[in-house]
Amino acid sequence: MVVPRTLTQLLSATVLLVAVALTWVVADRYTAANPLLIALGICSAGVIAMLSLVRARSIFFLLVAVLPLEATLVVEAGFSITLAYMLTPLLLFALISQNERFPWQYTESKLTLAYLAVCALSLAVALMVESPNFQASGVMSMRASALRPFVQFGLIGLHLSFFLITLKYAAEESTLLKVVKLYVTIAVLLAAAGIYQTAAVALDLPLKDFTFAVGSAAEQTARYGETRFYSALIANFAPRGTFRESLHFSNYLCSVVPFLLTLTLYRKRLPQRWKLNIPTVALFLPAAALFLTLSRSGWAACVAGVLFVALFIPKHQALRIGAVILLLLVGTVAIFQASGLFESSTSIWDLIALRMNGDLLLADPRVEQGQILLQTWLAHPLLGVGIGNYGVFAAAALGSPLLISANSVFLAALVENGLVGFLLLTALPLLFLFRMWRLAPHVRDYAAYPYLVGIGAGIFAMTAQYFTFGDRPGFYYLFLLAIGYALIRHLKNDLHANTN
Repeated sequence: MVVPRTLTQLLSATVLLVAVALTWVVADRYTAANPLLIALGICSAGVIAMLSLVRARSIFFLLVAVLPLEATLVVEAGFSITLAYMLTPLLLFALISQNERFPWQYTESKLTLAYLAVCALSLAVALMVESPNFQASGVMSMRASALRPFVQFGLIGLHLSFFLITLKYAAEESTLLKVVKLYVTIAVLLAAAGIYQTAAVALDLPLKDFTFAVGSAAEQTARYGETRFYSALIANFAPRGTFRESLHFSNYLCSVVPFLLTLTLYRKRLPQRWKLNIPTVALFLPAAALFLTLSRSGWAACVAGVLFVALFIPKHQALRIGAVILLLLVGTVAIFQASGLFESSTSIWDLIALRMNGDLLLADPRVEQGQILLQTWLAHPLLGVGIGNYGVFAAAALGSPLLISANSVFLAALVENGLVGFLLLTALPLLFLFRMWRLAPHVRDYAAYPYLVGIGAGIFAMTAQYFTFGDRPGFYYLFLLAIGYALIRHLKNDLHANTN
């Protein structure tokens, strides 16, 4: 049945009225506290008003363009709010009103629905499991409230729905190429901004208060942990620039660094429509920005991604990758050291040594928190403690007034959704990597092969890092994963056509 255009316009007008009403409520409540949020709300209402009248495909392209903001700029309201959380429901509304089909037939879609069903069961568990006594601080009032499981379930549902939507649009090869190029172009621009933030504090440049470099200026050596302790202490609404939060920025950069390195190696062999219209030197900016985050897990994940690339390319090209990375790191260090961005008593190697200090690693709070997570899961192995509940269990065990994160997307699924939820969530990236491994030897001469290898390496790198931080898979992670699945189907179709 086709939804009448009059009904679509009526629904669009309703969305607009709700957006305006919410903006008014927020403005009335937070006028004195945060004028910037009011401006953001008014602009958002205007954007929603315009987008509610356009086609779903246009909203999807805009959503892809703003995905990187999840790692670089969010609004905190007891949990992180990104533009993707605003645009995804609008996109879902547009798809439904325009009677567009979802790709339910794919195995990865069925896995996604199965995991969402487990999350729904986990929501019921969260309501039945008796939470331990926990005295939340004032700033934790929203996160520790009875709404906690519902908010977590809703956010995970939005993430997974975006994964399905990307599968739908990436089914067209031309669309797949366009969104990948758009994603990578914005990544290069944000990498340049990330490098700028390193110099902004040290050289007293404009916008230094917004970017606020992490671990790059010498004076921050002893304050590294303080500058990274951000969202748990933020009350009400507050804008936050996350170039200062190395984990999210480094994880996002891991999605593009191996991909760009692979395309750089194959740039002469790519047909024109598969090439990126970006200067070659700019392709190295994400790698330099990642190095400057001083994120240990980001470094390890990126190295894993580069080694993953080396498995699928000729040995001489693998050696070229190693040489390029070495020169890049040495050049980055030399430039920043020679520019006077560090005091004479402190070099970037001193900062790296501080980050890799074994005693500090063992003293990291995440070590004790990991032990508590394991104990909590062993007490509730099959169904977990319920979605959104682990933070309360961990806080009670530690005697903390703040909710404690699982510090891992996949381990959060294990302790909250049980073993079944963990297996379903990990099956999404593992199934892709398995399919890629089997397909790669047969498509080495195809134009899409460097894309397959680079995207696969990015997924592998981000998956590795997600074992050390986060409690929800990022939109950009699910985007790349969906693109990877779609790319495999395109290559299989081309291979089958050429075989016949």
